[in-house]
Amino acid sequence: MTETPTTPSTMLAPDWDAEITLTEAGRLSGRSPKTIQGFAASGTLRVKRHSPKVVMTTRRWLDDMLRAQARLAGPGRPPKPLPADYQAPPREEDISTAHNNQHRAIQEQERAMDEPDNDAGGKTWSASS
Repeated sequence: MTETPTTPSTMLAPDWDAEITLTEAGRLSGRSPKTIQGFAASGTLRVKRHSPKVVMTTRRWLDDMLRAQARLAGPGRPPKPLPADYQAPPREEDISTAHNNQHRAIQEQERAMDEPDNDAGGKTWSASS
């Protein structure tokens, strides 16, 4: 039995709001599990505690923390780059921007249809003239 190679085109998009372990979050972000646990303990990474030993986060919360770290990078060592296969979740801003652009295009089409034809040089002709 042959396996289908896993390529970006054959992989399904992950569920960004599904819970993942801190170990999985560390693997996804390229950081050690201890570092991720430290972010969770300090409140930098949003987590859900199912019990004292079972702590979960989501890919979306992990991405939010990584983006915040990149924005806060000041003098000193820059934040560690993300792995090459890292996929960021779709952002609400991206979705609303695409919707707004589509809405503007429709409005421009409607305006173009409503404008009078400029072939007459701005004059309107009627049969009674």
